[in-house]
Amino acid sequence: MKTKAGLTWKVWAIVGGVVLAALGLLGALLGAGLTWGWPSPLSREDRDVLVVAAELAPLLPEFVLRSDAESFSKRQFFDGRVQLAYHYINPDAATPLRLTSRVTVAANRAEARSLYEMEAAALGTTAQRAGYELDQRGGFFAWGDASRYGLLRDGAEAAGYVLACRRGEKVIVVELSGINLDEGLFGELVLPSLQSLESYEP
Repeated sequence: MKTKAGLTWKVWAIVGGVVLAALGLLGALLGAGLTWGWPSPLSREDRDVLVVAAELAPLLPEFVLRSDAESFSKRQFFDGRVQLAYHYINPDAATPLRLTSRVTVAANRAEARSLYEMEAAALGTTAQRAGYELDQRGGFFAWGDASRYGLLRDGAEAAGYVLACRRGEKVIVVELSGINLDEGLFGELVLPSLQSLESYEP
């Protein structure tokens, strides 16, 4: 015969198990929200701060945009961060153009400074991974609170650019490779996004 005390213990055991499972699920969701965030639709303002391949058309008359070669994403995080990303990889092997731009609005300036330092320090690794040498340049870009910029080289040939900038809580990284673009034209390419980023609010 079951006693009242025995039934109470079983009820509390079940309740405790449910609570622990719920806490575990909540912890997993919080962890995912802090690490991976969740997707969100891009607004026109979001797109304006990203450097995109369509902006190459006025600079390179021979360039033909392949819309199937580009992707956009926006992720939001529980701590308030917002990350935007754009990728373009030309599927034509004869024109191995690759363009990536990423914008992060950090939760605070300290986090943005850490992120910028990490991104700026990784520019050399980014170049190596793509098979290029990095020729760091000073003075060409002096935007925001901090910036680092470099020319990608394939032997003696220019093959693209990498750029990392921070302004307040906002960090932008641009990687353009597989193309010999005049340095001044690269400046024209990124300047509209940098200007839009100054007043951007996600």
